[in-house]
Amino acid sequence: MEEYWRYDPTGDYLDPPLSGLCLSGGEYAELGPRRLADGTLALRSRVLGLELRIEGDELRFFDPATGEYVLTLTESNEERQRAEQERQRAEAERDSAQARLAREAAARRAAEARVAELEALLSRRREDD
Repeated sequence: MEEYWRYDPTGDYLDPPLSGLCLSGGEYAELGPRRLADGTLALRSRVLGLELRIEGDELRFFDPATGEYVLTLTESNEERQRAEQERQRAEAERDSAQARLAREAAARRAAEARVAELEALLSRRREDD
C-alpha cells in the first residue's frame, strides 16, 4: 500500500484529525496536512491524484485538475435525480411539441379541404352563370 490515510471525524484521537503515511524506500513517512487559506485541512494523494479535505465535519475528495469536489453518494444520487427530471421534462416538451405539430397539421389539412370545397363550389357557380 503506497499511501495510508487516517481521519478522525471527532478529533478525539488524532491531532490534526487528518494525516497520512506514504511508502518511501520500504518505510512509511508521515504526511501532515496543510491548511488552506480558508482554514480547510488538505492532504494531497499522489496515488489518487486528488486532495483529501475536511469540509465542515466531512472528509471530501477534491480534484485539483477540475477544481471540483468528487460527488458524494448523496450528491451523486441527487445529480442522477436532477438529470432524470430534466430528461422527463425534455421528453414532455418534445411530446407536447409533437402533439402541437399534429394538431397544426390536422388543422392545415382541414383548411386545405375547405379551400378545395369552396373552389369547387365557386367553379360550379361560374359554370352555371
